[in-house]
Amino acid sequence: MYGIVNAAIEDLVVSTHGESTWEAIRERVGLTMPTFVTTEDYPDELTYALVGAVAETLNAPPEEVLRLFGRHWITYTAKQGYGDLLKFVGHDIREFLANIDLIHAHVASSMPGLRTPTLELEDGEDGSYIIHYRSPRKGLAPMLFGLLEGIGEMFSVELEITQRDRLCDGADHDVFVVRLLSEVSS
Repeated sequence: MYGIVNAAIEDLVVSTHGESTWEAIRERVGLTMPTFVTTEDYPDELTYALVGAVAETLNAPPEEVLRLFGRHWITYTAKQGYGDLLKFVGHDIREFLANIDLIHAHVASSMPGLRTPTLELEDGEDGSYIIHYRSPRKGLAPMLFGLLEGIGEMFSVELEITQRDRLCDGADHDVFVVRLLSEVSS
């Protein structure tokens, strides 16, 4: 995965648990480089090791770490220069979800070999949004759960998110159902 992902994991840990916790995680993983180059490709195993070390250090399940990371990803990438791109993709939550793969396509143009997931939006009969998530990497569906929470925050909308189908349970891909509960008052 590209360094921006690992740098975002670092930012999540430092912003919520401090620099000393990040140093403990670095030590646990055996990380010797001082920083991540956001546009450099790192082995996926490093990212998985970081998530595992965060989970162990914080005594939290890896799925919860990925969910928190997904939520953090929205604000982190906006601060890293992708805020205008996020605004361009959609003016409301439905438009944003329908066009999220445009973000991946845009970023891939400057990051050769980038392997991104795909998200396909389907309108549910009850007004919900059904999101079909396919990824070349296994085990990252909890990150999408958090990402959806972060998108809800970005649009000031309270969401109910459930995972209908799970790749890990034998489905051919992960499927999430998103219901808009209410707009959050400012």
